[in-house]
Amino acid sequence: MKQAPFFAFVLLLCVLGGGPSCSDPPGALLTEDWPEQLAISGAYPVLVVPGSELVITGDGFVSSQLGTTQVRLEGTFLGVGGEATVRLQMLAENESANVLRVVVDESRFQSLCPGGDGTFNGQVVVEVASVLTNTIHRPTPLSIQLTCRRQLIPRFTSLMSGSAALNQRLSIKGSDLLLGAGEGSVQLEVSGCFLVANTAGRCEDVGELFSGRRLPIEVADPTNRVDGTFVLGSSLLGIQPGEFVGSVQLVNVHADGSETTSGAQLWTLTQQPSYLADVNVDGASLGGYVDFFGSGFIGGEGGGLTQVALVGTFQSDKGGEPTPLDVILVTDFDSGVRS
Repeated sequence: MKQAPFFAFVLLLCVLGGGPSCSDPPGALLTEDWPEQLAISGAYPVLVVPGSELVITGDGFVSSQLGTTQVRLEGTFLGVGGEATVRLQMLAENESANVLRVVVDESRFQSLCPGGDGTFNGQVVVEVASVLTNTIHRPTPLSIQLTCRRQLIPRFTSLMSGSAALNQRLSIKGSDLLLGAGEGSVQLEVSGCFLVANTAGRCEDVGELFSGRRLPIEVADPTNRVDGTFVLGSSLLGIQPGEFVGSVQLVNVHADGSETTSGAQLWTLTQQPSYLADVNVDGASLGGYVDFFGSGFIGGEGGGLTQVALVGTFQSDKGGEPTPLDVILVTDFDSGVRS
């Protein structure tokens, strides 16, 4: 009986109070400004395969603490079997206020590209459901055209011959390259003969003959799947200077293990000797670091290590006779030019 007056008071507030009406929806007076910033500016790559990660760029994207984001692809697919209507909805991963990501796995690829190879024409729709107000916000959709391929055959344009040092990054020209992650990767396959510098005789007789050695390629332009770079690691030609003559081709290794290859091209390379050019001892003290600069350093994920021979004398500030030094330092690898 003591709670009855309290109940009546609550009802009175709902009807006569200065606050919102009891019939107003939850969050009627709650506001947030991020929906005004929502916008879509782009989507890539423009060619998708099973496992591709579709990247949506724009502004105002929010984390899951503020909203749940879905990406919808609506339009038509045109393939060898004719035309089909497409409506594919996917939960998006928010990377930042400017980037959303969705994975077009095998099931989603079949929904987006029901005929396999073909073209999707339509629009990208982004929907964000606010956690605070439960309101769904939609920026202006983006018109898009996507090319669908079950497999990609890489096309090899060029790889400059010349000279390079160990762990130097080299550029390669090509197109229709796999981007890694769920769709697979592109690699450079090298075959030929390497002759260590100052070795007498023909490479075929005294050099190292090999075939099918591969180096991973990092795609330079993922939007259009063109061009890339690779690191001249010691796994290809070893650590000695010398001359390589042979051929190279691009290999797309798809997520299902299947491979497609480009045509082969001739390639010659002079692998330069490693050298030490400079030592930075500024601020060096007990427990501190000394930086070594040069070319052809190895280490890290590429394997091996770089050692520096320290030969000389040490003179204590307290005086006395100099102490002879002849030690080998094992460096902490940073890059091909710094250790």
